[in-house]
Amino acid sequence: MESPDDATFAALRDRFRAGIPTRSLKEEMQDTAHIYELLAKLGGEKLVGPAREMAPGTFWSAALNGI
Repeated sequence: MESPDDATFAALRDRFRAGIPTRSLKEEMQDTAHIYELLAKLGGEKLVGPAREMAPGTFWSAALNGI
């Protein structure tokens, strides 16, 4: 990174690291699907379109198998 000083570099590095997911992909997929269902229920078609569930393939599921 090209940061103006060491303090900025450290802050950028630390914030980046704090954003790295620590939960499993399976947990992220389940929670995201749940949130999508809530959005579909609360906002309906105007918010999410005609789908009531998250579309298959939204997540790259091959990563679940360590590929």
